[in-house]
Parts: sequence; structure tokens; C-alpha cells
Amino acid sequence: MTKIKLPEITSNSLVFVDDRIQDIVDTINEAFIVKTSCLDPSKFSIESRDKDRYRYEPTADTLYLYLKGIGKTISRTDLRIILRDQNYFDQENPVLNYFNTIRGSYKGDSHIDKLCDHITPRIFDREPDYYRERMNTLIRKWMVASVAQWIDGTPNPVALGFISMEEYIGKTFLTRFFLPAELESYYVQPENDSRFSLSDVFTRYLIVCFDDLVGINKGTARIEEFKKYTRSRMILVQRRNDEFPAEQPRVAVPMFTANRTAEMGGFLSPIHGTSRFGTIEVDRIDKRYSQRVKIDQMWAEALMLYENSEFDPHYSDEEIEELQEYNQRYLIQTDEEKYVRLYITPPTDEEDEEAEWCTASEILSNLRRNRKILSNDMMRVTPQNIGRALTSIGFRRESKRSASKSYPEYKYHIKFNF
Repeated sequence: MTKIKLPEITSNSLVFVDDRIQDIVDTINEAFIVKTSCLDPSKFSIESRDKDRYRYEPTADTLYLYLKGIGKTISRTDLRIILRDQNYFDQENPVLNYFNTIRGSYKGDSHIDKLCDHITPRIFDREPDYYRERMNTLIRKWMVASVAQWIDGTPNPVALGFISMEEYIGKTFLTRFFLPAELESYYVQPENDSRFSLSDVFTRYLIVCFDDLVGINKGTARIEEFKKYTRSRMILVQRRNDEFPAEQPRVAVPMFTANRTAEMGGFLSPIHGTSRFGTIEVDRIDKRYSQRVKIDQMWAEALMLYENSEFDPHYSDEEIEELQEYNQRYLIQTDEEKYVRLYITPPTDEEDEEAEWCTASEILSNLRRNRKILSNDMMRVTPQNIGRALTSIGFRRESKRSASKSYPEYKYHIKFNF
């Protein structure tokens, strides 16, 4: 049995005493290969040195029964404490191990592009090719920035997200696809619970997906905490079994999904900001990508770009400005702002023949007459609020006198786009 030296209080001499814990560890190591995760102390891998002894992968219960069978007594609680402690078994970094297995395996056929071929981005006011190229660039950039995060600790400050007003088209499943099977236990979706610890998931998991923005969809303090962690290398966290808070490396890269497109009122508040969300609004996701696209090849390409090319994992000022511009349409807005942005545009110039000067009441009447106002919003949308929305968005307003009225009214220079 293993011996250690401990001071004997009465005689001030050193004596040998039995170290039962180290004896248990040595016994386990003789029959098993145990490795603990440096990311999550609750995760560990156990492999039997005798490949034919067990039908299924050994667990902590397997260790407990093995020790009990050979006459080594230890409680289940103490055994799990030993497995969680960083001092008794070799540690491994699962994501670095994964990168070691795929390094150099990229075959030149981009599976990042192949995934994007199965996603149809929504087209707005530019050419269709712009939005497809934007999606390809954004996904590739986010993946390379994630590699930089996991290898060198360089913070990936952008959350990659897929949004659509259509439900059940596979947005959440797509976020899960980004982790290979051997790392799937390092994916987490936060809950809308005040006890939920954002600092814990950012230091324990590889991907944290804010599904429908749950976890950062309310509360100024929680949103500010999220913004802080997206740019942090180290995070102060107190885990369940910790006596005191301690700094841990930030590990997780964020993803998100949402249903609230511009037509649905948006999903980003002014507190969220627009620079941390790599939003891709999609019209369709061809779910056959899960059979056709190899996630190992996607990460092998990202790893190659980070280690063996001049690809910059940092987001440039121009790239951040593009995110801000694209995300403007998703800022949470009033009902009136929603209808103004959807159906009214500023004139191109003073000579625009389609432009007209209208009061807020005339604008609202026209929207109602053309059935652009949803029945549920009919009572809430008022001329006063339409006027406020037009002013806040920046439409030109002047006091003008109508031929039919003896007094001037405020009118807006607008153009209807329906």
C-alpha cells in the first residue's frame, strides 16, 4: 500500500502512514485508463485496459463495483470526488484532442461551402449573390475565430445565429450540427432561470446556443454579462463545489436562434446592440445536409485556415460595421415603426414623382384601406404614434397648408412601397 510522510504532532517526528486514497487511485490505474476533462470537472473518460472485460463503456459505477469486487472499499461520493479532483488522474483537453485527430485531413473540397449550399438566405435589397456570399463568409469566419478561441484563447466576440419567422425548419438542429459526435456533450442551451449561471456555461462548454435568445432575452444585467463574456479571455466563476470564485479560461463560443424577424417586431434591444450578432436570416434549410456534409471536414478546413494560411480570425472594423448594418432591421420596434419600415420609404429626391406630402392620419388611413395593418394591431396603431415613428426614423416633416383647410398641418414627405 502507498505510504506518505506526515508530521507526528507529539514527537515532531515523521512517520509513515497509509494513504488509502492514493492506493485506490493506483488500483484504478492498474485496470483502467482514466482521464478527466480540463474544461468540465464533471466529465471524465474511462477505458478498461482489458478490452474484453466489459460489453459497454465503463462508467464511475463500473469503477465502484470493480473496487468493491476486489475488496477495496470506498464510498460512491468519495470516488466521484476523486474523479472530479484535478490531482489524481491525467487531464485532457477534448477539443485539442479532436483537432489533433483531424489536423492535415482537409481534402480541398470545402464542406463549409457545401453546408451553405443547403441553406437559402433571405434576399433583401441587394443582389441574391451578395447574401449567399455573406453567409458563406460569416460562417467560415466564425468557425476560424472559434478555432482561435479554443487553441489560443483569442476571444470570438460574435454569436453566429440563424433566424426565420417560420418555425420547425431546423434552426436549432443546425446549431447542434456544428459539434462532432465526440464533443456533443459540450453543447448547451441555457434555460430562462434566474439561477442559471452564464459564467459557468462560458467556462464549461464549447458551444452555448441561446435558442430563441433564451438566457439573454430579458434583464439588463444578464445581457451586459453576456456582452462582457463575449470579449473576455478569463471569467470569474464559482462552480457548485467551489468554496470561492476563481478565474477560469473562457471556452464557449456563442450561437443563437430567433423567430422574430423584422416583420415580427425584431429581436435585438438597444441593450443587446448590433455588433455581437452574426445574424443569417434564412428562407429554407435543406435538412439533407446532415447526410451530405462532413463536420470533420468543416473543422479541418477551419483549422487549416487558422494554422496554415493568412486568414485573419479577428473581425475587422468593416466586418463589424457590416454586422451592425445588417442587424439594424432586427432592432425591437413599436408596431408603428414596424409598419413604417415595411410600407413607407423616403423619396429618392425632390423630383421623385411617386413622393407625396401626407399627414400621419392620411398615412394611417391609406395603410388601413390597403389592409396593411393586422387586425390585432388596429386599435393600438394611432396617427400620433405613426407620426412619432416617422420622426424617429428620420422622415422629413414640414408644416403645410392644404387647399381644403384653413390651418396648416404637419406633413411627412413619403413614398408608399405597395
